[in-house]
Amino acid sequence: MNRAALIWRLASFAVAAGFIALWQLIANLKLVSPVFLPGPDRAWAALVRGFSSGDLWSKLAGTLEHMVYGWFAASIAGIAIGEIIGSSRTMRTYVAPSLEFLRPLPVSAIIPVAIAMLGLTQAMALFVVSFGAIFGVGVGVLIDNLMGQVLREFFPLPAWRFPFQPGVFLRGA
Repeated sequence: MNRAALIWRLASFAVAAGFIALWQLIANLKLVSPVFLPGPDRAWAALVRGFSSGDLWSKLAGTLEHMVYGWFAASIAGIAIGEIIGSSRTMRTYVAPSLEFLRPLPVSAIIPVAIAMLGLTQAMALFVVSFGAIFGVGVGVLIDNLMGQVLREFFPLPAWRFPFQPGVFLRGA
């Protein structure tokens, strides 16, 4: 490792240590209530306590399970929606504007609506995770479908048609 890289790495650690020290100072002076901003010492102690009691491992497993199921549901729905919109001009005309209205919404903005509709349930958690992932999958499939249509126009020969048929051209999903 050369001297510049070593200095850069040491400076990075110094900045991180400075932020942690500032965090501890703010927590010790109680500029923010400890309920909202516990110090790094209390956060570390709670982390160690959670892992040693085994409680944190079960919560981590539950969170990962929600993520996998939500991503799976979003993949199925996103591929279906992207396929439908990408292969039908009518659906693009009628459905795409509604989806474009919802797409820029951050997931945090949909959480109150999900709680009001579904309560604090597993279904609400899966809905929120799926909502966060569905647009990336759907837009990827839609773009791939549109690219397939463009490529079919540029390469009208029968030998070029097969790889770009809807349902096969799903790299973006």
